[in-house]
Amino acid sequence: MSGIDACIKVAQLTAAAGEMAPFPFIKGAAECVVLVLESIKGVSKNKKDMQELAESIVAILVDIRDTIIEHGPTSATRFQTICVEYQTRITDLLSELNSKRRSPQGIWKYLRATKVSDDINDLQQRVRAIQKSFLVRTATMTQLAVSDVQDQVAAGFSTLTGSVEASERQITSTIKENIDEIRTLGARQSENMENLSTRLLQASHQRGLYKGLLPILEIESQRLLAFDFRLQTWHSPLRYATCSQQVMGPAPY
Repeated sequence: MSGIDACIKVAQLTAAAGEMAPFPFIKGAAECVVLVLESIKGVSKNKKDMQELAESIVAILVDIRDTIIEHGPTSATRFQTICVEYQTRITDLLSELNSKRRSPQGIWKYLRATKVSDDINDLQQRVRAIQKSFLVRTATMTQLAVSDVQDQVAAGFSTLTGSVEASERQITSTIKENIDEIRTLGARQSENMENLSTRLLQASHQRGLYKGLLPILEIESQRLLAFDFRLQTWHSPLRYATCSQQVMGPAPY
């Protein structure tokens, strides 16, 4: 694809984008550029000056398109006037080319005229000046936004530091105001812990003594029961006889 063919393709894509993008006024200019570039292609015969002219014409479209895409629909109004003027000049150029269609040599001479190149270059410079103003504006807005964020962060840290310092002062003041009560509660707590330790120690000793005596008491109780049983067994005939004598009297001889 030659350089002019590439320029024609770019102009066609820009015209198609004009139907959807937020800058429809560029569509008419792009369509006129396509026709002009096709006329230039027919008479250029790969001449370098014609290719440079075609590139300059398309560069205006590309600059406008890219700037509006980057900065949004609000920037389109800045280009509306220049697009109308650009379309007017391209339309006039197309009319001149059509009038000389029968003489390719005449078209070539006309395109090489200084006035055509000057008009295109003038428009290109104006478009790039608008681009530059948008770049400066964007850079300024970015710096302001960054500065605003930094101020908000600094204010947030200042507020946080103030809150922490106020909390520390309040805690210190509360401790100073209640120091006597805090000391009394601490001493009372220590005393309660000592009493609790003493009671636990005593209970532990008593539990150990009880556990030591329990086997001995159990053994002694068993011995006493056994002794009582033997005693009852040993005295039972005598007790029976004694009771019989008391009831029946002495036995006869």
